Amino acid sequence: MGPIRPHKKSRTGCKTCRGRRVKCDEVHPICSNCARRELTCVYDPPPRIEVQSLLSTPTPPPKPESPSYAFLNLFSIPPSPHPVFSHLDLTRLELFHQYSTETYRSFSNHEPWLPVWRDAVPKLCIEYPFVLYATLAISALHLSVKHSAKDPRRSQHYQVLATSYYNEASFALREALPRRQSLEPNALFVTSSFIAIYVFACPAVAERHGSPRALTWLPVLRGIPALVSGNWDNITDGLAPPLRHAPQHAPSESRSSLPPLPPLHQLTDGVEDEADKIAYTDAIKALEMAYSMHQRVSEQFWVAAAFVWPVKIPEGFIKLLIRHEPRALVLLAHYGAMFSKLQGFWWIGSRAREELEIIERIVGEDWTKVWLGWVRGVVDGRITNSGLS
Repeated sequence: MGPIRPHKKSRTGCKTCRGRRVKCDEVHPICSNCARRELTCVYDPPPRIEVQSLLSTPTPPPKPESPSYAFLNLFSIPPSPHPVFSHLDLTRLELFHQYSTETYRSFSNHEPWLPVWRDAVPKLCIEYPFVLYATLAISALHLSVKHSAKDPRRSQHYQVLATSYYNEASFALREALPRRQSLEPNALFVTSSFIAIYVFACPAVAERHGSPRALTWLPVLRGIPALVSGNWDNITDGLAPPLRHAPQHAPSESRSSLPPLPPLHQLTDGVEDEADKIAYTDAIKALEMAYSMHQRVSEQFWVAAAFVWPVKIPEGFIKLLIRHEPRALVLLAHYGAMFSKLQGFWWIGSRAREELEIIERIVGEDWTKVWLGWVRGVVDGRITNSGLS
């Protein structure tokens, strides 16, 4: 056995690593060691830095007889014994800057609605901690995805941050739910939307036991209407586009290239259980409605239209998905094809292709050949609204 290489002790690592006498990589707010072992990660508070010490040439106070001294006296108040900020949290500032300059553009493809996401969400962060944590989580996740290809270590750093703030947001939201009726509807909608997008996009939410990732985020997405139940009319239009007010026919230049949904009613042939048959039928009708809406409305409503189906399908259909029933997975694949037309959003990416490949493996060659050829053509770009290409 070779000699043990000593390493320089870190005095700025987390207390947990120092107690275990292992090297800490000092990733904030949770180091990689603690994140991997699911341990509590605690750092020493940073040393207090006096602002005056940062100035190379301190400005002398005005003389008592000067006009500026008299002016300042008008506003003199005793210093607070409990300062609001003991130190600047540069990590949060970085993530907040990321949101306000780039991430806010991730939730709509309609330019006039973007200022609502840019301006309204930070105001909600000031009042509601769960909005703040959810915003920091989605910004950190955005940076993680952004750096995943060129800088995996940096991407992992932001992924750890995203997970930490996601947990904080979930906890804070659960704490606030008992007084839901007194909360701002926009705050509930933004937070639940960010949580749903996080689960939808997070690479750490890997497929479980070979299941499509949709089985993880569908329940979260279905919970949004229940969370803001009775308050939809009070949510700002730019945050939740009112599809009921969408134009019935989009101009030809802004129509989607998503082709019409093929006939799927024969999929229920051979289903003996009556409850299952009703669940399949209702899911097919909801999918037809979602496709029709996507093709009818203008581009700014496409994202909203893509999330209509999950909230319309019956609970019985979710159970069929969990059981990996081939018919249910075929319908899920047809729904996923809609996301192939929304790949410009970082949190969607190649989700349609990834989900289709998982579903093809589960249902097998026969179901794939009969029922998934159309979906594969749409995802690969060979089938469009103008036919085969």
